[in-house]
Formats: sequence, structure tokens, C-alpha cells
Amino acid sequence: MTDKRQTWFYVLLIIFENILLVVCLVAGLIIFHRVMPSPKSDWERDMEKQGGMHINDYKARSPYVMFRPVPNRITGFKDFIGLCQDLSASRGNPHPNPGLRLLELMPAKLQGRIDVIAKESKLQESDPREFIGWFNRIIFLPEFYKREYFSGVELPEKFRCLVEMVETSPKKLSPDETASLNLYLLLAAFPRFIGESNIINSWGFFSPEIPQEKKPGEFRIAMLGGSMVFCGDTHVDTTPAHLAQVLKNREPSLRNKTVTYLNAGLPSGVSGQELAQLIWHVLPRNIDLLVVFDGFNDLFLPINGYDRRPGYPSDYIVEEYRYYKFASKPHLVDALLSPFWEFLKRVRPSWVVDEYYRELNIQVPSVDKVMPMILDNYFENIQKMAVIANAYNIKAALFLQPFSPKHNDPARPDVKLLLKLYNEAALRFQKLSRGNNSLRVFQDLSSMREEMADLFVDVVHYRQTPGNTIVAERMYEVMKEAGMFKEHRGGVRQ
Repeated sequence: MTDKRQTWFYVLLIIFENILLVVCLVAGLIIFHRVMPSPKSDWERDMEKQGGMHINDYKARSPYVMFRPVPNRITGFKDFIGLCQDLSASRGNPHPNPGLRLLELMPAKLQGRIDVIAKESKLQESDPREFIGWFNRIIFLPEFYKREYFSGVELPEKFRCLVEMVETSPKKLSPDETASLNLYLLLAAFPRFIGESNIINSWGFFSPEIPQEKKPGEFRIAMLGGSMVFCGDTHVDTTPAHLAQVLKNREPSLRNKTVTYLNAGLPSGVSGQELAQLIWHVLPRNIDLLVVFDGFNDLFLPINGYDRRPGYPSDYIVEEYRYYKFASKPHLVDALLSPFWEFLKRVRPSWVVDEYYRELNIQVPSVDKVMPMILDNYFENIQKMAVIANAYNIKAALFLQPFSPKHNDPARPDVKLLLKLYNEAALRFQKLSRGNNSLRVFQDLSSMREEMADLFVDVVHYRQTPGNTIVAERMYEVMKEAGMFKEHRGGVRQ
């Protein structure tokens, strides 16, 4: 019996020693990695030279930083057979052209299919899918652009700057910038054949490419908000696009006009960011109608483990902490704990946020004090949006978006607080709605959560089809009832 106990004791001792050895080895590697100098980005080197952040870096990380999404991908073709015929014919052109550039990069198998499709004008079911996959691979090639092939292609100013960069050194562009440039080269070179329904335009909006100057008889709407404004399988499936269609089909005063839309949504955006988006990026686009569809991010994010300071974006504390880490030497404790942060973020985001606040010596008010500040900040921002829009003779409609508490445990403290905040927000919207008129509308749409209950996939996001259409139709009904489309100041703005 004694021999068995001794045997088990030594087995356990060996296991413990091996575990301790592994822990020490991992800790040593972490410390070595953190102590040894690592390659630094241009931003870090510039910051060290200047002894701090450059003004442009500060602006880029300010609380009201713009979320500038990058182009996604090509999702379809307007005329795939026509594209194949155009590419096939480009071989007979003695001068370099975009079609020849595509054929140079295209596998022989796809070139053969192009010739067959061009000759027979018939498609196999797999053809568009196969070519879409190939197009979405080549847009990330830094060497795709060559001046002699694209010399006659007109690009927006933003992309002309990228062209200048790629001509000096293609590798200077980030993958996102490369994809952005190459997508617009394709769109500009083949506008009749390649669709743009899933591409961010040159202004940074998830919308069609729209000229700066508004055409006679054109009515422009812009919609601000979070992910439920931005989101759609393509930009024609988003709420702003559906609202534009509803206005065109159902509003007599707009039936003979061209109704265009700007999707100025910011995923995870809050009202302060939207206010900045309005001032810097929407007002210069000469819009006629501003629609704001938000509220959830402002009310929910500060009480759910994100940045708890009212008015700050959800991840701003992370940006502050990154700057702190770049600007000062990390502590040994940070080095040891760093591998566990990603795990802790998933288990309990507030743990990581609390650590960031502690490291940065930021004092955050208690929940009781924060809640009225959250409401005050939100309503101050949306009222500013209405005032600014009206000052530019733009009609403004501001809507509190619905949410579904059923997708979170109603007993959770943050859900109870959210319901309390929403109830107070609804009361404030009721007071503001008493002044609804042809210039401005405030409307609480949170009651729509009942009629859309089956569409919600989480606490705030619902299936875009048919959810976006339902929301757009309700927006139109509210604006119509307020007389927003009656003639004002010489009629509906052109």
C-alpha cells in the first residue's frame, strides 16, 4: 500500500513539475516578446519623433471619428454576356485597354469560356458565380493597375490620389486601398456591365455613385443611424433604398422626380458620430430630406460593458488604451495578462473596460448618474441634427428605433436598465412630437417591436427582408401625416 502511495505521489509530482515548466516557459516567451523591440508602424515612428500624436492622428481617434467602411465585393453583373463580348472584342484593339489587362491576368480556362459565351450568347449556370469569384480575387492584386491600360478611364478625385501612389509604389497601398482602387477601375471601365450594388461609393456611403451636383428634378434623401441603417445584402436592400422607392411610388409630389438616397449609416455608431457625419459628409451633398433612425446604440452600449461614458463610441476606450500602450512601456503585469484579454472580452467585456479605465485613471460615474446623462446627450444631439438641417432648408425626420428585449434575459440588469431608458426616451419623443410639422418630425418607433417580433434575430437586428421595407413604409406614413411633403418655402426643394 505504501509503495502505491509513493508511486502516485511521484506521478503527480512529475505532472505538476511539467505543468509548472510549461507555465514558466510561456511566461518567459511572453516577457521576451514584450521586452524585445518589435517592428513599428509608420504611425508609431512618427509619434515618437513628434513626442506625441499629430493633429491628424488625434482627429482620426476623436470621440466623433467617422466609420469609413471599405468596398466589399462585386456581387453581380448588369450584363454578363455583354461583358464577355466586350472582353473578347478587346483582343482586336491595337492599343492597350482595360479588357486586355483583364485577359492578361485571366486563367486560360476562363478566357475560353468568355469566347464561347461571346459567340453563342448563352450561359451555364455556374458561369457568373465562377467569374464573380475570380473578379473578387484580382481586386486585391497591387499590380492590377497599369497606366497604359487605364489611361482613358475617369476616376473620382479620391481614387486619382490612389493612382498616384500606386504608380510610385504599389505596395504602399493597404489591401483595403488596393481593393478600393481596383473596384473603381472596373466600375469606371465597364459601367454597362458590372454592378455596384455591394460597393461603398467614393464618398464613403453604402449607396450608388452620385454626382456632387444635383440634377433638375432630383430629390435627395440621406439616412443616418447605426447598423440597421447601413445593413442590407446589397445597398438596394437597405432601409434608405426602400424609403426612396416608397417615396417615388406613393408620394404624388415626388412621382415625376428622381429620388436618390445616401446611406450614411455607421455600424455601431452613436448620435454624436451621426451629428459629425451630418456636418462633414452629408450637408455638402445638397440633400432635401434628412432621416435619422437610431437610439439603441446610444442607450444600450454604455450600460452593457462598452465605453460607459455618454456620447463616446462603443470602442473609444480601446483606442485610448492603444495610444497609452504605444506611448509608454508596458508593465510586467500587462505582459503576463495580455494573452487572456481576448478570452476575458468574450466572457465579460466590462472586466477589460474596467482595467482600461484603471490604467488610464479615468473616473466613470455610477450607473444611476450615467443614465440621465445618456438620455440628455442623445436628445441634445438629435435636436441639433434637426436644427442644423432646418437651417439649411432641409426637412428632418428623427425616429427612435425598435428593439427586442425577448432576445436577452429580461431579468438581466442591463436589459432592465435598457427598458427603463427606452421608456424615458419614448416620453421625451412624445413631448417633441407635439411640435411635428412640415419641416421636422420626431417619432417613437419602438412600439414596432411587437409587430416585428418574429423578424428579430437578436436584441436589435432584424431580418432585412422584409424588415427594412416595413420600417421604410412606417417612416413614410409618419412623415406624410405630419404634412412633410406639402409645399413649403416655394415648394419641395429641387
